[in-house]
Amino acid sequence: MPCPPLVRRAFVCCSLFSKGSRQEHPHLAHYYRGRYDGLTLVMKAFRPWWTVDLGSSKPVLGTLAAQAAINNYLCRIVDQGTRMPLGGAPVIIGESGIPFDIGGKAGFDLSLQIQALDRTMQAMQAALVSVTLWNYTPDNTADDGDRWNGEDLSVFSREWQFTPDDLYSGGRALPALVRPYARKVCGTPLSMTFSTSEPNRRFTFTFRHTDGISASTEIFVPHYQYPDGPEVTISDGEFRLDEQLQSLFYIHSTDRAEHTITLSLKTRKIV
Repeated sequence: MPCPPLVRRAFVCCSLFSKGSRQEHPHLAHYYRGRYDGLTLVMKAFRPWWTVDLGSSKPVLGTLAAQAAINNYLCRIVDQGTRMPLGGAPVIIGESGIPFDIGGKAGFDLSLQIQALDRTMQAMQAALVSVTLWNYTPDNTADDGDRWNGEDLSVFSREWQFTPDDLYSGGRALPALVRPYARKVCGTPLSMTFSTSEPNRRFTFTFRHTDGISASTEIFVPHYQYPDGPEVTISDGEFRLDEQLQSLFYIHSTDRAEHTITLSLKTRKIV
């Protein structure tokens, strides 16, 4: 099958959805929003047990409550996209990230940064929304950060690149950044969860298949999280792992409407 022609997509704000470009090319428009954890970004401090609900502007206390507030806010953004004029639009969080100079200039202990980025990415997955991260700066340093605006948000730093031949060398907060996700779905996604705090690195994805379509659902399975390959549990159907592509291809059965795929670390057998 030939590849589709390259098209330019319009990223438009809600105030522009009723204007000409949206009416003339409704299938090319996306609802674009940025989302940062403002307290962490501005104060350069991360507390997993507090945040501010951006919907109500009220503080939220408690680790689980803070995560839920961020999840719910992103879900509301996705809902706004579905209710846009002319049939709604796909949603993308076009800018998000965390400061790596939490508590001062970034050092080599990134435990707080991993927690901060994981909280953000958990929310993105809970809302089932696409996201692009700010940013990648190839010449980032601890002293100068991203060399712009006093910021230090790059997921890569040359000073961390001790082994240039290693794909992951130089990456920062990789346990939260390099995560499994559903790349292609034969139906409607219902839920997706993954947390770096779980010792078995459990990933769970549930979707409802679309009748009449027999294509496979594709899950990105990073070697970084599952160096020995994952333990795979499926609700039905069959799957195939491709280690070279770091992908799982799942074919659902038609005996049920909803399907679940679970990944976890393999249990090591003691001989």
